[in-house]
Amino acid sequence: MEIKQSTQFRVPIRLVTSAGVAVTGALLADLTIYLMKQAGTPTVKLDGTLFELDATNMPGHYDLLLSAANTDTVGFLRYTVAKSGATTYNGLVEIVANVESETYTVVAAIPTAPALASEWTAGRAAKVDYLDVLLSSRAPSLELSASIASISSSIALLPSTTYLSASIAPLALEATSTAVQGNVSDMFQLVGCDTGNPLIVDAVGGTRTAGAVSQTITNVGGVITVTRV
Repeated sequence: MEIKQSTQFRVPIRLVTSAGVAVTGALLADLTIYLMKQAGTPTVKLDGTLFELDATNMPGHYDLLLSAANTDTVGFLRYTVAKSGATTYNGLVEIVANVESETYTVVAAIPTAPALASEWTAGRAAKVDYLDVLLSSRAPSLELSASIASISSSIALLPSTTYLSASIAPLALEATSTAVQGNVSDMFQLVGCDTGNPLIVDAVGGTRTAGAVSQTITNVGGVITVTRV
């Protein structure tokens, strides 16, 4: 049995003789009552009220009224009731902070699902509005579009691939010719002669004689020409 903490409560008592015969007409003054709270020591109960339920139809059945002071400690409350000519009655109840009916009341007070959804939605809307304000303070999308358009226009002004290829080709040819000319200028090359005397040319645009034969070297557009003199 559960009793709410610090409340009055009537606990049951049954008085019978050692032979099992019900004892009727008992008074509180006829009884010796001990109470022991949770982790406490047995204490004589001197106050209270004894109720006999029905001496005819329920002989030997009584209720003992416990005071708020008797039930002020959460946990088990043990009590014994002794009477001359009757066996000692032992009782046990549990003192709780909240009884089951109060738990149902607390649960019933929880907001319904629509109410919770409404509160949550309102909170979320406030945060979304704050985010909208932050985003609106940044650069407008029109400025970004203008920047992209400017980049596109600059790309459109670049020369076409064909034009670039045509422009790069002479540069490549000129670079190749210069490299060849440099190589020819820095080396000695045997170009030969039909007189039995070899002809050595050591510079483009110059003439060198070997034996009775001389030759002139020219470079036109990267083409090297050897002319015998």
